[in-house]
Amino acid sequence: MEGKLKISFIGDSHIAYWPFESYFPKWECYNYGVPGKGLDYVEMFHKDVSDSYVVVQLGTNDIYNLNTENMDVYVERYVKAVGAISSRGTYLFCIFPRNDFMDGTAVNCFIALLNGKIREKIKEETKATIRCIPFESFVLGDKEPGKCMVTGKPSACRVIFARSY
Repeated sequence: MEGKLKISFIGDSHIAYWPFESYFPKWECYNYGVPGKGLDYVEMFHKDVSDSYVVVQLGTNDIYNLNTENMDVYVERYVKAVGAISSRGTYLFCIFPRNDFMDGTAVNCFIALLNGKIREKIKEETKATIRCIPFESFVLGDKEPGKCMVTGKPSACRVIFARSY
């Protein structure tokens, strides 16, 4: 796979079952998704992915152990765990809602609150805000290098920082 862009996907079943060869046929993809796992898995992640870009996404496996009293500790752990992954660039998707983004259930309302706290912590530590990742710019020879918002290391391309409304 010489010359292909390397992308490592880390997370739970949301990642584990993605058909990467269908979604990203031009990329060399590594699937480190494990069904049933949560933040503990990301905290203990030890694979060498320093030569690839990393996408981290978790679902709701941890959600039923969280409440407003322990949420801030979870947010600290989450941001620290993602920051500890050595990569060419890290792209983070916060906790994925259950069923539907527009679902107004108490669980999804809690997830929205949790994701907001994660975004604020990342913003506090890195001065970054929510971003859009233009996947089409992930081509070899991209002439517009950037800087990883988590590690501060140079990245091969840029991402767009934006605000969601």
